Amino acid sequence: MLITKADKATTKLLIFSVGKLYVAVPLDEVIKVIRTPEIFQSGEKTLGMSHFEGSEVLVVDLHREIMGGSLPSNRYLIVMQGEVEDLFGIPVSGLPIMKDVLLKNVHSITNEYRDRDTLGVASHMVQLPINNEVQTIFLLSSEKLLTIIRNQK
Repeated sequence: MLITKADKATTKLLIFSVGKLYVAVPLDEVIKVIRTPEIFQSGEKTLGMSHFEGSEVLVVDLHREIMGGSLPSNRYLIVMQGEVEDLFGIPVSGLPIMKDVLLKNVHSITNEYRDRDTLGVASHMVQLPINNEVQTIFLLSSEKLLTIIRNQK
């Protein structure tokens, strides 16, 4: 069997949990993971605001968006680059882990499934060992995350 460069191609993912689900974002979209600064929120919306290095960061509470309740403790904030120069962040309870993933193991999620599932912000999935068990990791779509932000402005 011939092994090609495509068979060896990888991408780096930053993986974290949302409730009992594992989700990931591409590392090349992440600016920095920081201790959670103060997040300003009003009401029960999933959108908040914080500051990072002198810039405003819109914060998407994925736990609330997907699971229906806020995280018990937001210990870290994943700061990501949005469209143009907008920054957005995802609060997480634990330090995310980074993994190299073979691209050939990453599979698309169909629109039909995505549109009917609670996790409508995922575009792809991959199965990886985490804590000695194979877990399904849902890759978040920046485009869908930004749609959440736009819909709540």
